[in-house]
Amino acid sequence: MRALGFSTFVSLTTLCLAGNAWAGPPLGTGGPVHVESCEACDFVIEPGTPTADGAMMGVGPGDLVCVRGGQREFLRLYNFVGAEEDTITVTNCEGQVEIDNADRGYGLTGEGMAHVRVTGTGDESVEYGFSVRASRDGPDYSASGVVFNGLSTNYELDHMEVYEAGFAGFNLKTEPRCDLTANLGNFVQYETHLHHNYIHDTRGEGLYLGSTGYGGREYSCEGTPTLLYPHEHHGFYVHHNQIEHTGWDGAQIGVTPVGCEFHHNVIYDVGREGVEYQTNGLQIGGASECEIWANRIEGGPSNGIIILDGRDTFVHDNVVADFDGPGVYCNDRDNSEVAGSSYAFIHNTFVDVRDGGITLFGTTTVGHVGQNN
Repeated sequence: MRALGFSTFVSLTTLCLAGNAWAGPPLGTGGPVHVESCEACDFVIEPGTPTADGAMMGVGPGDLVCVRGGQREFLRLYNFVGAEEDTITVTNCEGQVEIDNADRGYGLTGEGMAHVRVTGTGDESVEYGFSVRASRDGPDYSASGVVFNGLSTNYELDHMEVYEAGFAGFNLKTEPRCDLTANLGNFVQYETHLHHNYIHDTRGEGLYLGSTGYGGREYSCEGTPTLLYPHEHHGFYVHHNQIEHTGWDGAQIGVTPVGCEFHHNVIYDVGREGVEYQTNGLQIGGASECEIWANRIEGGPSNGIIILDGRDTFVHDNVVADFDGPGVYCNDRDNSEVAGSSYAFIHNTFVDVRDGGITLFGTTTVGHVGQNN
């Protein structure tokens, strides 16, 4: 864990592209990608093209793929596979990519993606190069704005505005499968970076990152009810996002026992739908082990931060304000999976939290620290 009360800021140099000399940097290290014109890109996805398969297009490690600005109902990306030190970059060119529909379950999707960055920094005149609205809210299913699934791993999503989603703004996980390929023990989603996005006015969560917990859920496999278990995430790096006016939780992270960092985010006005147990600012669950720092979380009918079945968790240098419940609520629920874990709460500020600053329940976690709150 980091030293208490200390954050490191890295100045990122703007990357100017000349012809096809682009080589994608490792995930999480790239600055803005400014493309002078779509002609500077290796591949261009036109507004009239709703789906793009990287393998069929011949896209490979280090390629620069541009999505031309303009209106479209949806965009589905398949099989863009880069390399660890040579990622594929997908960005907008010549304006903002405006995705808007009211009748599908998604706006922007990625399936079978690996070592790829999708960034809305292609046109320096537009702050969020991808604007995504997918507003379907039933009756049989609701839409999420940005959905990455299909065994996608090692990816980065940044500089997008996602709004009025029928369910979540971002939904990043692969559901368990009857053939077990996406299930616990067989698949791990690695290194997911989510930063500098604006998410607002969703009917469900702003961010839905990973399944709620390790506990299995019943699926129908060839007509037979079958208990299937969700995969783990190793590396959720979530920072500098703004989340406002969510129907359910502002953000939820689950089943992330390795590399969970949530920092420099703003969450405001959550739980507007009033659905029980879905009204928290930030929820950490499913034996996740997280560091949470430098966030401002404000306005909701229950808990500012809730930690359920959490492993070692470090909460520091946050401001949590205006919640009807406690600033931080923790409950290990006597779960043996998190036995021996500890929670630390250092340098946090709680303002107008109407049921206490920090509330802690459970018998399996030990050695907690509270200092200078």
